[in-house]
Amino acid sequence: MGGEACSRLGTGFCSRLGESWKRKKKNLDETISKSKVGKYFKLEARKTCFTREICAGMGVFANLPLAVAPGMGINAYFAYNLVGLHGSGPMTYQTALAVVLVEGLVGPSSSTMLTLAACSRINPVTGACEGGILRSPTFWLGTTGLLIMSYGLMKNIKGSMIYGIVFVTLVSWIRGTSVTFFPYTQIGDSKYGYFKKVVDFQGIQNTNGAISFSEFNRSEVWIALVTILYVGVLATTGTLFSLAEVGGFVDEKGRFEGKYIAYIVDAIATIIGSALGTSPTAVYVESTAGIKEGGRTGITTIVVGFYFLLSLCFLPLLASVPPWAIGPSLVMVGMMMMKVVKDIDWDNIKEGVPAFVTILLMPLTYSISNGITGGIMIYVALNFYDYVVMSVKWLLGLMRKAMGGVQNQVSATNTNEPISVIAP
Repeated sequence: MGGEACSRLGTGFCSRLGESWKRKKKNLDETISKSKVGKYFKLEARKTCFTREICAGMGVFANLPLAVAPGMGINAYFAYNLVGLHGSGPMTYQTALAVVLVEGLVGPSSSTMLTLAACSRINPVTGACEGGILRSPTFWLGTTGLLIMSYGLMKNIKGSMIYGIVFVTLVSWIRGTSVTFFPYTQIGDSKYGYFKKVVDFQGIQNTNGAISFSEFNRSEVWIALVTILYVGVLATTGTLFSLAEVGGFVDEKGRFEGKYIAYIVDAIATIIGSALGTSPTAVYVESTAGIKEGGRTGITTIVVGFYFLLSLCFLPLLASVPPWAIGPSLVMVGMMMMKVVKDIDWDNIKEGVPAFVTILLMPLTYSISNGITGGIMIYVALNFYDYVVMSVKWLLGLMRKAMGGVQNQVSATNTNEPISVIAP
């Protein structure tokens, strides 16, 4: 990643270092591609290489560059609707985790809109924007990070998103500025105190194995189970096929290798996650970043898993990455996901309107499943007349066949009866 950037900086020592890195990388890629590891992950067949997969980051089984993590929509339902603040919800967290285990087996607020408007100051009582629109310093710092990512992708520099996130984060860690993540307040001092620990590990004694089926005789539990299952299936399906389309894995029939195994891996991850005390997991759209960097096989996901494991020891640093540093990368992910929109037949109203409703509802409702549901409902409504006509034609055809069979049977019966001749 550093060699890619160094080789583009011109002549001199840095350029020679970049060229040396390219030669070593090429030799390593050729060696591994011909080995058993390269043949298992089909590096040559997918037109990729080992170093590209490592830099990019359903690994061993599905051989897909799609990572799995707790879903960002369903975890809010799990935390606030099921368990509630300090356990004030309709069920205990032990029962909620049991619901997640079984599931594996079988609207924006006003503050959000103010954040999008980049208000520099918000009234804590009314929530009104008092500092003017597009005057938030953190908004413009995040925009700078977005430009760094965009320029790096324009020049095909590997790790461009990481560079943008790191730049914005380092600037935000400087105290005493208008963009600092650690202001001189009680909350800021608390964040800064935790940040200075650098290395810390949070135990899971309270949630590890905390699963209880004692309340499964209540209707609320089964409603929660159906809701989580419905949301999980729709979100995973939509994300999985969209990422496969972005990665170029889908054939002309709309299928791709490893599809069913990916669903199984997702379900297993949900089961294991519930045993460890987390909300339902799902394939997440941020995997697009790894695909954009060149990830085409499961090696990417294995590397992502390794870094996830390593991150457990550096929670103070990772928890101090500000949202305006992460936001630009999500904008880039959304841009990459939009490339599949060109395949929609916008001239066909029956296809264009449901697609537009789906795209619109996902960000407005903060839910992939809500968008898919809205699109399906519009599609069914637009095709309802055709469905009725097809059903009537099918019933009429069935009735004709039935009547034709009865008539043939009557004719055959009359033919087989003996004809009596009356003598004069």
